[in-house]
Amino acid sequence: MMKPLLAAGAALLALAPAHAGTLILAGDATIAFRINTGVTTGAASLAGNVTFAKTILGAGKTVAVLGDSENYNGPGQLTAAYNSFAGVTATSFYGAVTDARLENVDLLFAFFPSRAFSMAETEALTAFLDRGGTLFLAGESAHDPFGNPLGLASNTRINDLLAGLGSTMRLDQVSLDISDQFAVGNEVVAHPLTAGVASFGYGLTTTVNGGAALFLTNDLKPFVAVETIGTAAVPEPATWAMLIAGFGLVGGAVRARRRRLESFAA
Repeated sequence: MMKPLLAAGAALLALAPAHAGTLILAGDATIAFRINTGVTTGAASLAGNVTFAKTILGAGKTVAVLGDSENYNGPGQLTAAYNSFAGVTATSFYGAVTDARLENVDLLFAFFPSRAFSMAETEALTAFLDRGGTLFLAGESAHDPFGNPLGLASNTRINDLLAGLGSTMRLDQVSLDISDQFAVGNEVVAHPLTAGVASFGYGLTTTVNGGAALFLTNDLKPFVAVETIGTAAVPEPATWAMLIAGFGLVGGAVRARRRRLESFAA
């Protein structure tokens, strides 16, 4: 009876969830050049941005930045910032997000995207998260200080991607905290990713719904949040067959044992 049980157990193990990844969502793309500014000038007020940039990479060493951005300088600034960190290699790329591009990447940035993400790209990003990668998405405030549309289209692209990834987070289409701002005090939420951050620089932003808040606006609304995300591994047909056969054998053994007990009782 042990062999069928072991077979069924192995099949159940095959249904265990895949490794989960980290998804970070921000409502402000100016974080990109604030990281770079903090690296090049060492400004104390931006030191927290640099600390946060290092913390979200963790023990990883490879960073990729999607170049298709409404902020033309952002990808280059992010790449330069991470390349200034010891032992880290950062590159930017344009075009489709594919499994090949994400191979060996630990942290991927898509800031203020200038185009929608295809189904194939969503699948590649899902696989990236499933194997433990970190994805950082950033939109923008809905309007600039003069009321002109700013991040509306980009935020919609990100929200569509988030839905495809199965995320609970979304970007709001609002505009808060005009001009240069710093999250300090209770605006920096206690979390492993914010450890050591006393001040976090940002600018005009939109807010984030869902996830665990990391940084809050002046009126204590989240504009950076994080969630752990990953899909359950889909069993192969052979695994389903093993599972069904295993439980069938176990059921047969139990029924046979019950008949023997009943015959002895008679």
